[in-house]
Amino acid sequence: MRIGRRGISAPFSVERGEGALPPSLAVTPPEYFEQSEKAMCRHGNREGAGKMRIRRISSGGPFEAKIGYCRAVVAGGFVHVAGTVGQGEDVVAQCRSALEVIGAALKEAGAGFADVVRVTYYLPDAAEFEPCWPILAETFGANPPAATMIECGLIDPKYRIEIEVTALLPQ
Repeated sequence: MRIGRRGISAPFSVERGEGALPPSLAVTPPEYFEQSEKAMCRHGNREGAGKMRIRRISSGGPFEAKIGYCRAVVAGGFVHVAGTVGQGEDVVAQCRSALEVIGAALKEAGAGFADVVRVTYYLPDAAEFEPCWPILAETFGANPPAATMIECGLIDPKYRIEIEVTALLPQ
């Protein structure tokens, strides 16, 4: 099976029978892509794509130079803030510290926590997430973003939480 600009080409029938695709995976007709491309050009999403401005924001953190990343990237009307850890003895202090760093990056980009549309929390121990909830509720308040919490290892065992956000720049 090959997936490309023109849809899915497969060595089997999309009709009934052995190897058939369910309706939700049926081949998209080429006309759809041609119409979509025309619409993208009409709305400036394709012709100017090569000219999109990207701005990088550094916090000066120790891992930025070592690993080769920046705290945030502003592109396409969004602010993408890298996974951020904080300082402190416990998960609550680290959560608060990480949010301060994220808040500074958002501010430099021209956004704030009210503009965050997506947040991902990474914790080595899911049981430690609940103590952070009051801080997170206070931070995002009446504008809660879509959120995911993932239990996984972090870059250093001393870190108890890492937070990553995406915000939509205000118009």
